[in-house]
Amino acid sequence: MTITSSLLGWIRSRLLYKVVVLYSLLTLIPLSVVSLAFYSRSQDLLERRSTEEAQQVLNRASSHVDDLLAAYAQELYQFSRNKLLHSYLMERVEPGKLEVKEALEEQLRYRLEEASTTIGDYVDSLHLINGTETLFQIGDGYPLEYLKAFEIMPAEYDHTPQWAYFTDKNRMVCRLKLEDPVTGRQLGILVLALDTDKLTALYGNLELANFQLLNEDNLILSGTASERIGSLFSMKSNESVVKLIQKSRFSGLQYVYVADAKPAAIMKKQTLFSFYVTLFAWAGVILITYWLMRRITIPLTKLTRLMRRAGREEYVLMDEVSSRDEVALLCHGYNQMVNLTRELIEKNYKSELLKHEAELRSLQMYVNPHFLYNTLAYINVLSATPEGVRHIPDVNQRLTNILRFSISTGDNTVPLVKEMSIVEMYLQIHKYRYKDRLAYEIQLSPGFHSISIPKLLLQPLVENAIIHGVDRCAEGGKIRIIVDEDNFDLVITIENSIEDKETQNTVKSSLIPNRPGESKRGFGSGLKNVNDRIKYQYGASYGAVIALNDNYATVTVRLPIVIEGE
Repeated sequence: MTITSSLLGWIRSRLLYKVVVLYSLLTLIPLSVVSLAFYSRSQDLLERRSTEEAQQVLNRASSHVDDLLAAYAQELYQFSRNKLLHSYLMERVEPGKLEVKEALEEQLRYRLEEASTTIGDYVDSLHLINGTETLFQIGDGYPLEYLKAFEIMPAEYDHTPQWAYFTDKNRMVCRLKLEDPVTGRQLGILVLALDTDKLTALYGNLELANFQLLNEDNLILSGTASERIGSLFSMKSNESVVKLIQKSRFSGLQYVYVADAKPAAIMKKQTLFSFYVTLFAWAGVILITYWLMRRITIPLTKLTRLMRRAGREEYVLMDEVSSRDEVALLCHGYNQMVNLTRELIEKNYKSELLKHEAELRSLQMYVNPHFLYNTLAYINVLSATPEGVRHIPDVNQRLTNILRFSISTGDNTVPLVKEMSIVEMYLQIHKYRYKDRLAYEIQLSPGFHSISIPKLLLQPLVENAIIHGVDRCAEGGKIRIIVDEDNFDLVITIENSIEDKETQNTVKSSLIPNRPGESKRGFGSGLKNVNDRIKYQYGASYGAVIALNDNYATVTVRLPIVIEGE
């Protein structure tokens, strides 16, 4: 049941196979109905034709055999009118002379030979009996076996020949009682026996394959199969044969002709022919339907796949559309939709890209003046002492390198090792000012050197760590920069010391998101700018966050790992 349900579900989910099955059924059902109707009608006609042919054969055979039996009965009647026969029988009752018997036998033998010539040589023997005694026999056949049966055999008219309803030695016999015309006393019985083998040959000459001659009780008296004589004939119907029965015109016998059911063989061939025609027609319809529907369903299937790809934002045009039907119009409409979607995406992408570039430039323009202002302020502080004045040239040199790096044209991204060298220059500038109050540590493995990050991304964060961390610690502080990898992302941690409550409150306030229209100053402005730059360039999954832990503030920057030059 599960396999059937799965198969039906699979067919229902595919237009090609659904239409092929539907057209197959629509073709097969009419073909089957027409074939069955033709089969039924043809079977009736062929059965009727076969029955008519068999009936014609039976009519000819029964007429011929009827004429034969009637002729022999008439001949037996002529034997009974022999005056010498009556004289012999009457003298036999009253003892007579032997010469009469011999003369009678000679006359009857001559008459029998003459009848065989005119009617046909089918006589086995002629018997004259009186009760249980055979008076004489003409012919070389067997003596009669059932003498008493001829005596008691019923008949409608005793003075007319009557074909017996039984056989004697498998021979058909005809009986005629002889009576005294004056007294009506029975003188004897004449019995004519037919040769079984000669009758069988007669049926063969008449082209009767299965012919039987029966009495009223279906006992076989003669037929094409001599071994069945004396047995009962079965009247059970059989589809493979046709059984026809016809009554004799002048006797109580009946003729049975069993013919092969030609319609059965013909209809078997006809059925096979109809089956093959239906099968080939059905197969042809399936192939043609399959070929036609594939020309429709293949573009639709391809169009469906392209629509699914479009759902994944993969816009591919439908090519090789050669037809001009409705499916082609649908494909052309899809191509127009894809082209319009591409144009809209390209316009939106360019618009967003220009917007992001403008915002990045705005942020970078903010970073450079801010950094320059703070550094010049540090130089002014150094110039207040003779020892600080001694370091001003080196500070100016490092400041020049940083400014040259910040205003250099080209890509907005640099290798991480280059960005970290600028950070280290910036820390060294402040080292001249804070001396032992400032300590820093940079952990950068060689494997991270070539990773690309936005230019001047870390400097504002280090500047915040100095201004809001180290500068407010009475005994100074330490800044640690650690570069690591987490879940295939680049993670840069900037950790600095904090002591006073005001700095901690500043850090906490930077953790609260801005309200619309509000901008942060101090500690949060640099962090916000860095966070916005990252999100604009790489998406919402990346950015910079700050966390407070005991006497340390930690800024964590998460970026995608992009190798320089890829």
